[in-house]
Amino acid sequence: MKRKISILSLVFFVASLITPISAVNATEIINENSSINITESIDNSEEEITNGNKEDIKEDALNKEGISNEEITINKEETIQEEKVNDIQEIKTSLEEDEETVQPNSIIEDENLFDSKYNKNYINNTPIPQLYRASEDTSNEINEFLSPKEIIDNYEVLETKTNDEYEIALAYSDGSYYFVGSANNYEEAIQILENTPLPMSEDSIIPVIINRNGQVVYSTNAMAYILNTSNATVNIHTTSALNNAFTYVNQAYVSDIPLIETTSNAAKIQVSGYTGWVRSNFDNETLSDIRIVPMNQVTNPSYYISEGGILYHYISKDLTGNNGYKIAIGASPSYLSENTRYFSYDGNYFYNGSNIENGLNAVVNDLKCGNNNNAVNKNNPFYLYYQYLPMRTKTVYTAAQLDNYINAKTQSNSKLRGIGQALKDAEEKYGINALIILGVAINESGWGTSTIAQQKNNLFGIKAYDSNTSAADVFATPGDSVIEFAKNYMSKGYTNPADWRHFGGLLGNKSLGANVKYASDPFWGEKAARYAFDVDLYLSGNNVKTLIDTNRYKIGMYTSSNEVKNSSGSTLYKIDNNHGWIGATFAFANNDIVYVNGQAKYQIYPERNTVVTDTTYDGSYDWNSKGYINTSGIKIISDGNNSTVIGTPAVVYSTHIQNVGWQSNKSNGQMAGTEGESLRLEGIKISLDNYPGASIKYSTHIQNVGWQDWKYNGEVSGTEGKSLRLEGIKIEATGLPEGLEVQYRVHVQNVGWQEWKSSGEIAGTEGKSLRLEAIEIRIAEKTPKITYKTHVQNQGWQNFVSNGQMSGTEGKSLRLEGIVINATNLPSGAYIRYRTHIQDIGWQSWKTGGQVSGTEGQSKRLEAIQIELVGAPGYHVEYRTHVQNVGWQSWKRDGAISGTEGKSLRLEGIEIRIVKD
Repeated sequence: MKRKISILSLVFFVASLITPISAVNATEIINENSSINITESIDNSEEEITNGNKEDIKEDALNKEGISNEEITINKEETIQEEKVNDIQEIKTSLEEDEETVQPNSIIEDENLFDSKYNKNYINNTPIPQLYRASEDTSNEINEFLSPKEIIDNYEVLETKTNDEYEIALAYSDGSYYFVGSANNYEEAIQILENTPLPMSEDSIIPVIINRNGQVVYSTNAMAYILNTSNATVNIHTTSALNNAFTYVNQAYVSDIPLIETTSNAAKIQVSGYTGWVRSNFDNETLSDIRIVPMNQVTNPSYYISEGGILYHYISKDLTGNNGYKIAIGASPSYLSENTRYFSYDGNYFYNGSNIENGLNAVVNDLKCGNNNNAVNKNNPFYLYYQYLPMRTKTVYTAAQLDNYINAKTQSNSKLRGIGQALKDAEEKYGINALIILGVAINESGWGTSTIAQQKNNLFGIKAYDSNTSAADVFATPGDSVIEFAKNYMSKGYTNPADWRHFGGLLGNKSLGANVKYASDPFWGEKAARYAFDVDLYLSGNNVKTLIDTNRYKIGMYTSSNEVKNSSGSTLYKIDNNHGWIGATFAFANNDIVYVNGQAKYQIYPERNTVVTDTTYDGSYDWNSKGYINTSGIKIISDGNNSTVIGTPAVVYSTHIQNVGWQSNKSNGQMAGTEGESLRLEGIKISLDNYPGASIKYSTHIQNVGWQDWKYNGEVSGTEGKSLRLEGIKIEATGLPEGLEVQYRVHVQNVGWQEWKSSGEIAGTEGKSLRLEAIEIRIAEKTPKITYKTHVQNQGWQNFVSNGQMSGTEGKSLRLEGIVINATNLPSGAYIRYRTHIQDIGWQSWKTGGQVSGTEGQSKRLEAIQIELVGAPGYHVEYRTHVQNVGWQSWKRDGAISGTEGKSLRLEGIEIRIVKD
């Protein structure tokens, strides 16, 4: 019986011919080679036994009849060989009789099995006229520590049987190939293949085309290796014209890829989420960048599996063998069954892999159709949290916690040890999540033990290109490489919409994110994410159900064009696949819709705070400067449900008190310390709750020490056990909701409670040897703040003071000659304006924030001043002046005249404040 099969019907046929040649063939051998009939007794037992026990029962029955296992094996192999010979004869006859088929140049005449079966050889024993050499890395940037791979000695090819350009063969699941015919060009070979009848066989058989080099160049449904025999990397292009390399991969990292389409020059594949084209070079003059494996011969594909709530990725190293490795990458999605294998080549859509051939065929068929209809989660793509978490976020973990993890996981000589503070410093100043930085460092440096890390303090393979790893940069300390990586490579580069390396500010894969250009390992982003997950798992008590950092942020993804603006309405960058990328992710700074100039917006952490046209951008990041985007054209990929609904952040703090030790935690304005007991504060810890992404830092002035370095998020500032008093403190918070700030006041020895300070102002004293005895800290609405400085006779410009402090002099008979006033934290649209009455001039015109009112170098006194707060209902500006021969006048407000007119009296000092109704 003959069957003609087209390309489309081949797909269906391959999927249907998967039944293994097991019990049935064995039974046929027994019937044909002996007069014994034991089939009936076996069949009667089928309902009572498993498939795995059937062969045991048969073996027992055969032994009773005196037939050895060796005889069974020989008879079985001879039968299979005979069937394959008959297959070829049947095809030969069919092709010869079919007048419509392009006749092969050569059809095997010798029906002996060993003449029709292909022998296999290796590339080093096969003459190749030319070896394709890939171009230089498309990134020409940072690369992971990996030397170029040498020519692969075990590249397997078939020994061709004719001198023609192409041969048509049948591929069997045991890895064997059998000759059918040959053709002079690719088009003829395709036509013959389409008309090749498939034999009646219980084994799946796939027709293939082989070129003169012995490579399989076409198979109906197939997987492939990335395999370039002369260079480490292979470029992946946007089109089959192969003239625009989008990304690149190193063959050492990827051993299986779905094959979607092939031409004589190019092959369409999917690698780590990116669908593109590689050179196929099926012109018989060069080797291809891929090796095609018919689907029925795939035995060891990569897969994902959920075990104990953790998602593992098994990465194959040998598509037809058994080598590979498995890594834990994150929390598993709920829709994946435990201990079930799933196939995915983008990490987003999963296909049941209980049967290898069926599962992979489902993957390839969907890729050919451009959909995910056969995926188990076709309407619910999965996004691995840390792989898609924007780098413009913060981890909840402190420097000390990160160091604790590193110390627990590394050898004593690891260069990762002690970098916790550098990680947090880089996060705070350059806006790159410390956990992501650490994940990359672990991945790139082999836990801090790679040669480059050990010899050069280079934790990231900076400038260690695939082609020249010895060019890697040298750093004084490992922490210096952390800062370099965060500032110049991530903040100024891969997360910067103005940079050519930018494809979205996330780790990503080969389709989006830093992985596109940063690394030739297609799983670089996933591997860095796996280590970030491991940190969270460890610091969460190794319980996947109580992860602390995972899913802290609400994350969105751009699905169409958008525009990122700042609070004043200026465009920072557009989401147009030129600067910002459709498909890239962003982190919400506020869960709720906000309104900017009457328009509904989402508030986010932008990828940079300045406009993309600003070429002076140095990589610094302002966590307080938010971005605003349209609410349409986005989707939510992580709901951030691992935190309390975002609202007002809570500040939590504890103080170490003389003779008492650490007090219990206080929060939101409660007093920590003592009052009236004359006990000094010696240390303090401060942290923020209830607002992922916010961070707090603080510095204390210590007796005999002075100002300590900044501490972050729960770290101790001050001392323990040294009996040293705290004398002053500065506190700053970043990443808070717009309109909020940290405010604090202290109780000082012999002074009592000082006024409230905010956002880095000094509370307490310096150089007065006065102890802090208590502190209150709160997160509150920003209080409008006014700062000002004056130009004083014989002194020049004084430093800025604020909120009611005196600028100028008292009792020195020195005139004020000029003034500058600034106001911050005002309601939107509000501003301060002021004008002065000047000797011999009179009233000057109104000035606004930062402009000088008065004169410099003219020796002219200020005689009066008016100050107005415009557009801030509910607030008032108040001011008073110290006047020659008069002293301090009473407080004036909102534009009233303070000072004198026509009396030739100088102003000598001024105090200004903003008050609320």
